[in-house]
Amino acid sequence: MQVYYINLASRIDRRAFMETQLSAIGLTFTRIEAVTPNDLSAADIKRYCNSWRHHWLTPPELACWSSHLRAMSALLASDAPYALILEDDSILSERVPAFLFAFEVAAPPYDICRLEVIDGIIRYRRGLDPDIADVAMLRPYGRADGCGAYILSRRAASAILDAPRLRAIAADIILFDPYGPLRHLSMRHTDPALSVQNVVLKSPIEHSFSSDIEAARAVRYRNVWHSPWRLPYRILDALHKHVVVAVQRAWHRYIGGARRQRIRFAPR
Repeated sequence: MQVYYINLASRIDRRAFMETQLSAIGLTFTRIEAVTPNDLSAADIKRYCNSWRHHWLTPPELACWSSHLRAMSALLASDAPYALILEDDSILSERVPAFLFAFEVAAPPYDICRLEVIDGIIRYRRGLDPDIADVAMLRPYGRADGCGAYILSRRAASAILDAPRLRAIAADIILFDPYGPLRHLSMRHTDPALSVQNVVLKSPIEHSFSSDIEAARAVRYRNVWHSPWRLPYRILDALHKHVVVAVQRAWHRYIGGARRQRIRFAPR
């Protein structure tokens, strides 16, 4: 399986961390040069960073999403059916190599498989799919935050790259929302989680790996909630979340048997 990790040229500390870690567990990998806000075209900034539109991103957030799109393009340029895409603050379980090998052998019909955990409590259904390398494959019925470690199929990469409108929405909202634009794709989460972001695990190197886009995300949140002219957008979003999605969630909970469950990271 192709393994890509995304890394800014300026973050040589993270590059060293990832390459040491990946080599230690025996994975062959390719570094993807991360996009910076300075790399964005004026046209893309005008189209995707316009705060007057319903969906928009700050330039650092758009650069982050564009970096993931680079990794997806690399997958499509190869002949591999899947790729593991990593951000450079991801801590990986020792079980990842065996899992990736078994995943490729099984060739399951999954388009997006999330390996990491941030908020470990999400609504899932168990028992729908066979385990892979003693790792359960859970179908999610709630949106997950973070996009530090996930397997993507060629079909999913094509669907994302062929839909430019998705670039105005944060990467994790696109990739891990079973009620979102990619709901037609097959999504699974691993249990246990096989990756965790450095800041979540609170490891000794946490402070050197603080988020590069957290400040930009906070700017967008303040704009969304403190701009009166965005009230119609907030109403639309609330109706979608509390009416349309709420009905679907209730169906999956009471009819489908989805239950809130805690997923934990397994380092080995």
